[in-house]
Amino acid sequence: MEPTHRLHTGYSYNPLGMHGEGAEEYANLVRVLWCGKYGAISPQSFKRKISDFLPQFADGAQHDSQEFLAFLLDGLHEDLNRIKKKVYIAEPEVEGMPDPQAAQEAWERHLRRNKSIVIDLFQGQFKSSIKCKVCGNVSVTFQPFMYLSLPLPAANRQMSLDELLRYFTREETVRDDNAWKCPKCKRPRDSWKKLEIWKLPTILLIHLKRFQMRGHWWDKIQSPISFPTRDLNMAPHVVGEQPRSQYSLYAVSNHYGTMSGGHYTACCKNVFHGDWCSYDDSTVKKISQGQVQSSAAYILFYTCMPFQRPSIKTW
Repeated sequence: MEPTHRLHTGYSYNPLGMHGEGAEEYANLVRVLWCGKYGAISPQSFKRKISDFLPQFADGAQHDSQEFLAFLLDGLHEDLNRIKKKVYIAEPEVEGMPDPQAAQEAWERHLRRNKSIVIDLFQGQFKSSIKCKVCGNVSVTFQPFMYLSLPLPAANRQMSLDELLRYFTREETVRDDNAWKCPKCKRPRDSWKKLEIWKLPTILLIHLKRFQMRGHWWDKIQSPISFPTRDLNMAPHVVGEQPRSQYSLYAVSNHYGTMSGGHYTACCKNVFHGDWCSYDDSTVKKISQGQVQSSAAYILFYTCMPFQRPSIKTW
């Protein structure tokens, strides 16, 4: 995202975004980060601007990094949305339509209201299906997603990212209060429900859901999750448009501690020399590739683009 005001001209009046101010402040932050003049920076101006639009981040307390990332990407998308006026678009009739055609129509409908570099890089598509256990009626829909939020099915047990992906796309039964009202039976029915990945984005964000409600309290799952730093093959987990290449890890957001008190750090791959570095407040140090794996891993950042130094003007 080129850090100049020309990029945002005409998009600052979107009521769903940050009036262009968020994108401008983010561009300034990226420019300072890449100028090569500072060993560490404190992004106070950026934090204040985000807090203007989301006051919950203004109190100086610890907040969930995944929630912040989701808000930031949504806000940047709306600031940079090339669709200046969103008009109502009726839901297309897709019953009986082949999946590839239905998925394409749903995606094109989405793009008629949402076009930005954020969509281009970060959004993929889910296929959601539900099947009545009585009459066999099936309903299929396709929705965009910005990240995969993967539940951890077992505490205190080492799991692999592949296991989590298979668990995420498993078939579930919905019944009782969650029963689906089948349009053919015209009454609630026990059903099979499944969420699958149809299309992947260029930059794949994977959120490990370490926090869960137990009774009246939030608890954190400390289980170590093994994940590849390179050659992540997502093809077995995609039912539609196959990924063009494998994914490489380039960053990890880590959370240490508990829900009531914790600390965030990051591991990032340096684009200049290809080494991994640990970022802990103002302290930056090189680490081994093996040190990237830890039970603190919270958000994984993967890309299928070539890993190369970006071209950013820093004046």
